[in-house]
Amino acid sequence: MANDPFDFDLEDAGLGKLEKLGNFYERNADQAVESDRAARGMGNARGSSSMDDFARDYRQKQTKIDREINDRLWDRHQNRSKKARIADESKDAELADSAQQWFDNPAEFDWPGIDTKR
Repeated sequence: MANDPFDFDLEDAGLGKLEKLGNFYERNADQAVESDRAARGMGNARGSSSMDDFARDYRQKQTKIDREINDRLWDRHQNRSKKARIADESKDAELADSAQQWFDNPAEFDWPGIDTKR
């Protein structure tokens, strides 16, 4: 598994970097879980506590990153005019492929929990 790149201030990172890191943590946590399942399947009933800890740590980091991304998107939405927010929340738009895509074009795209139709 890869080295942990979580050695920077989340607030200083751009959305693109945060999304890539979130994906990194999700992928590596999934690998840890799969390794643990494989160990159990080979007769090690307890699996690996280090793998459990590794997966838990990466899931916590992924959650922290997801929260930071959503906070930024929420702030961006709240800083729009009330008229723009109401209009945006009343229509269905295509879901953005990334947080950065939504951040750059909030009127054109939706992001779940931020500006989806209410």
